[in-house]
This record gives sequence, structure tokens and C-alpha cells, in this order.
Amino acid sequence: MDILDSLDFISNYVMMPIAAIFTTVLVVAVIGLNKMCKEIRGETKKWYREFVYQFCMCLIVIPCLLIILLNSLGILV
Repeated sequence: MDILDSLDFISNYVMMPIAAIFTTVLVVAVIGLNKMCKEIRGETKKWYREFVYQFCMCLIVIPCLLIILLNSLGILV
């Protein structure tokens, strides 16, 4: 594998899932889900899928991203 292929692998299969995990943790822990939902909701008073968004951000997104990262590194086959 030459240098361009190795850099492509590192950027696509390692750095992108790590950046997505850190972005999700930033939204969930630092910003807070209530503030993020308020930002998404905007001027409308009701957002019917708010619970689904919060559930996915807390319990589905991070484990799925970890599975993608471990699978791309060859740890989880």
C-alpha cells in the first residue's frame, strides 16, 4: 500500500468516525440536548420527533459509530 492509499484509509476509516463521535459527545454533554432541540425547533412551539432525536443521540449514535470504528480497524469482524 502506497502513501496515498494509507492516508486515504486513515482519513476515511479512522479519523471520520472519531470526529463524528467527538461531535456527538459535544452535542450531548457540552451543549446539552435541550439547548440543541431548542435550536433545531426554532420558532415553532412543537417538535413531535424531539424524543426520537434525544433517544438516538444518547443511545444509538455513539454505539453505532464505535462499531463502525472498530470494524474499520479490524478489531470487530
